[in-house]
Amino acid sequence: MKKLTGWLIIILCSVFLLLFVAVLIEIIPEMMDKMTTKDVISAVVGFIVIIILLVVGLMNGLKRIRKDKIARIVNYTDTLDINLTGRIAYIDYRNLILGLSYKKPVSIVLICLVVLASLSLFVYDSETDQIYLYIFICLFLGFLFSPIITLKQIKKTYQTNKIF
Repeated sequence: MKKLTGWLIIILCSVFLLLFVAVLIEIIPEMMDKMTTKDVISAVVGFIVIIILLVVGLMNGLKRIRKDKIARIVNYTDTLDINLTGRIAYIDYRNLILGLSYKKPVSIVLICLVVLASLSLFVYDSETDQIYLYIFICLFLGFLFSPIITLKQIKKTYQTNKIF
């Protein structure tokens, strides 16, 4: 099932990437005359974000279809006497938790969407939809402060846990 999902992701992202590039080649020359510099900048950033998301999807699909190595199990009948000594440094623990938290594809997609939405504020000219602007600013600030809150929780966990 894992390989099937990987192939479906690869096919879907490849088709979307191909269609997106074909549409860009067709539409961009016609639209360049009518666009202002703000529109061009926001469009280019949006195109780059979409292409990055599709490439990340391709990489995720490729990772899913790779063959896993088969583990060889060896029976061991003796008793194991393992004594662990040492200390985990705070920097190593922090980097591990942050890496596990923000390397997931969902967080990468959310980061790209927040960056794209924040760049669209530069093009935002309407004064009638102020409530949407306030909602977006609150969501952006919450997204901005989430790593800070995560760092505080990591430090608190490290200081209170006797294993570390």
